[in-house]
Amino acid sequence: MAEQPSGEDGLDLAGVRTWDDLLQRLRMLHAAADRPSTRDLQRWARRHHKPPLAPASQSEVLTGKKRPSKAFLLTFAEGCGVTGPGLRAWEDAWTRVVYLESAAAPGPRQPAAETTWASGTVPAAGRGRRPLLVAAAVTVVVAGAAAVALVVQPWRGEAAEPAGAAPPAGTAAATTPAPPRRPPRPPRSPRPARLPPSRPPRSPPPRRRPSPPPARS
Repeated sequence: MAEQPSGEDGLDLAGVRTWDDLLQRLRMLHAAADRPSTRDLQRWARRHHKPPLAPASQSEVLTGKKRPSKAFLLTFAEGCGVTGPGLRAWEDAWTRVVYLESAAAPGPRQPAAETTWASGTVPAAGRGRRPLLVAAAVTVVVAGAAAVALVVQPWRGEAAEPAGAAPPAGTAAATTPAPPRRPPRPPRSPRPARLPPSRPPRSPPPRRRPSPPPARS
């Protein structure tokens, strides 16, 4: 595997706009690195504790059957000898392709994974859309708040009026009779205290007198 100080030597990564452009540059990089085998790249990634480079995945990516992820692309480029700023250029190329594809897709845009620019720059195509989205979101929030205020304000006004307030001029007062109130119940008289039944005092038993002794003859 030949060592390359940069990944942009003759590849023009700044001109990558589609997946086909990225695949063409990837094949050129693989050829410039003396076409290392898929087994060699797999062993290199395992030895340097990089994301795995399965031989089947390498073949599918190089033949255009599968789109590479950012981790796969950077590991493959580093395995082909790209170091330093060259890896940053490959990361920017991958991010640019993902962003342009999501921007051109019809219907609701799905957030693409890992679409942050490594160089900190934002393409000109996306600079004018963010303010429009923010303005639309603010408009929806303001309209929702106004609708809620229109629904809640009359209810608050009716609740704030006192019960005995006079009706406004030119309007007839409501003559709805108040429902009759139930008369209060009379207080219950206290129950008389129960006394124990009175018992007559017991008379003492009659005392027996001793009989006189018999007369002696």
